[in-house]
Amino acid sequence: MKSARELDGIRRATHAAQLGLQAAREALEPGRTCEELRTIVRSAVEPHAALGEFIVAHGPQTATGHGPGSGPIQPGEPVIVDLAPQDRETATFSDIARTFVVGEPDPEIARWHQLVLEVLEDAIAHVKPGVDGRELYARACDRFEGEGFPTQRKPGEHVMEGFPTALGHGVGLEVHEAPSLGRSGDELVAGDVITIEPFLCRPGFGGVQVEEILLVTDTGAERLSDFTRSL
Repeated sequence: MKSARELDGIRRATHAAQLGLQAAREALEPGRTCEELRTIVRSAVEPHAALGEFIVAHGPQTATGHGPGSGPIQPGEPVIVDLAPQDRETATFSDIARTFVVGEPDPEIARWHQLVLEVLEDAIAHVKPGVDGRELYARACDRFEGEGFPTQRKPGEHVMEGFPTALGHGVGLEVHEAPSLGRSGDELVAGDVITIEPFLCRPGFGGVQVEEILLVTDTGAERLSDFTRSL
């Protein structure tokens, strides 16, 4: 459970993250490199919060789920920007991510993105005190498996294929902390701050991720991030 002071810090860190996402979105163009985008993102975020490691990855790199990303961005391929700034006053973090495409997205990426958004909205609608993170994770797995994707509980041929991650996690003095929203979940309580981050990927092709940060309230969830989810 977060104190009022910690929550203020998380809100400031989230604002900083959204400034970074906006800077990346505005700078995206064919041939722009991930390295250039990281410099642009850092310049937008660091006047407002500290920014350690973060991801700006493109194409097949987006299917790995980690690593900073490198090289020039091509039209139609996914670009994942995943930012976790830390508020300097309270040392609390935020953690949000978006997937972008320069020009027309690959049809499969567009289909994945729509499905990820549907899973995201369903999970947010079911966040409330007393719900176990495993329940939310299971709902996401049910939907992805129903659409033919492997998951952690029903793996595919490759480790990073389909929905190979947890659905989310707590955020606060650590980027990843309790409560868990995965195979080993925790019960949510009012005052928790969590992420919901459905992710789809295929090795050698790419991935799609949209990550929101939420405050668990007495009756449901308050979305702390409000940046566009558009590709």
